[in-house]
Amino acid sequence: MTGLELLSQARQLHPSLPIVLMTAFATLNDTIVALRNGADDYLLKPLTVDVLVSTVNAALDSRRGAQHRVLAIGAHPDDVEIGVGATLVGHVERGDDVTILTLTRGESGGLAVERETEAHRAAKILGAKLILGGLPDTRVPMNGPTVALIEEAVQRIAPTIVYTHSSHDVHQDHRSAHQASLVACRSVPQLYSYQSPSATVDFAPRRFVPVDQAIDRKLAAIAAYRTQVTKCSYLAETSSWPRPATGAGSSKPSTLSPSRSFANWLKQSPTTALFDRPSAPRKSTSMSPHRNKPRVLVTGAGGPAGVAVIRSLLPDACLFAVDIDRCAVGLYLVSDGNRSIVPRGEEASFIDHIMELCRRWRIDVVIPTVDTELLPMAHARLRFRGSRRGRSWPARQQRSRHASTNGSSRPRSSRRSPAQSRI
Repeated sequence: MTGLELLSQARQLHPSLPIVLMTAFATLNDTIVALRNGADDYLLKPLTVDVLVSTVNAALDSRRGAQHRVLAIGAHPDDVEIGVGATLVGHVERGDDVTILTLTRGESGGLAVERETEAHRAAKILGAKLILGGLPDTRVPMNGPTVALIEEAVQRIAPTIVYTHSSHDVHQDHRSAHQASLVACRSVPQLYSYQSPSATVDFAPRRFVPVDQAIDRKLAAIAAYRTQVTKCSYLAETSSWPRPATGAGSSKPSTLSPSRSFANWLKQSPTTALFDRPSAPRKSTSMSPHRNKPRVLVTGAGGPAGVAVIRSLLPDACLFAVDIDRCAVGLYLVSDGNRSIVPRGEEASFIDHIMELCRRWRIDVVIPTVDTELLPMAHARLRFRGSRRGRSWPARQQRSRHASTNGSSRPRSSRRSPAQSRI
C-alpha cells in the first residue's frame, strides 16, 4: 500500500484526523493528488525537527479550528495578490485574520494615488486588511527603514504566519523585502516565501497549498489593478503564460507554453500554491549556454532520478530537460528555452522526438532516467552517435576543422567506438 492509498483510506475512516505526508521522492502530481485527497500538509525530506514540529502543530490547529493571524508582505501593489492571493482567500474563509503589508506605493509603475486606490480595492476583494508603506519604489533597502516598517507591522499584528518574497528573484526590491523579512519576522513561528513572476529557477518549493476554490477571487483581485494590465504582459488577456520559449535555432514556441491568457492558464493548470521556506541565499545556479560547458539532456525530469541528476550537474553543465508532463518539477530547474514535452518512452515517436531535440539543442550527452526509455535509446545508440557528428551541429564542425589545422593526424578508426558513445 502506498502513502497516497493509505491517505485515501484513512480519510474515509477518520475524516477529522490530521494527516501529514512526508517523502524524499516527491513529484508535483503526487503533491496535488495528496492535497486534493485531504492531506493537511506534504513535507519533503530532508527536514529539520523545527519544521516537523511546526507542521504538526499547524495541522492540529487547523483541525481544531484555531485561528491564525496572517501577514503577507509585498514590495509593490499587486505583488501579494499575484504571488499568494488565493492562499490568503483560503485563510480568510477559515476565519483567519489577514493583513497585507505593501512596502511601496508603486509610483514607478503609475500614479501613486491610482495604485493606492487599486490596492485597497484588491485587498477588499480578498477580505484582507491593508497597510501601505512609503518606501521608494525600485530602491527598497534591505535593512534600516524596511526592517523597521515590517517590525512595526509584526508588533501590531503579532502574526503566526508570514508570507514574503523569495531571495531567488531578479527584482531588487523583492530580494530586499525577503532579507528584511528574515530579520523583522525572526520571532514568527511560520515564515514562507512565495513565487513571483520574476522568480528564478532556483526557487525550490517545499510547501504546497491547494487553492482550487479560490482562483476566481484571486483573479478578481488581480483585475483590480487596471493600470497594470497594459504594463505587465502576463496580465493581458492576449498574452502567453508561461512566456513562450523557443528552442535553439527554432522560431516555433515550445509545446510547453501554449498561447493563452494568464487567467486561462491559472484555471486550467494544477491549482496548487508553492512556497519555499526561506534560507540563506545560495550561489546562483542559473545556466547560460557556454561553449566550454557540456550540453546535457535529462529525460524524466519529473521523477526523483531526473531531479537529482539536474541538481547534481548545476552549475557545471548547460542543462536541458524533457518529460511527458508539463508540470514536472525538473522542467522548471532549467532555463525557459531548455525544456520540452516528449512522448512516452514506449511510443514509436519517442526516439525521433529526442533526436530532433538533440540536433536543435546540439546536445553532447543524453541521460535517460525512465526505465521504459532505456531499451529504445540503447537500440538507437548508433543514431545518436551519428547525430553528434552530423553537419547540423556547426560547433562540432568548427572544432574538427580546428583540430585538422593543428596537425592532428589521428586516424578515423581511433575515434570512440559505438560502445563508448555517451547516451
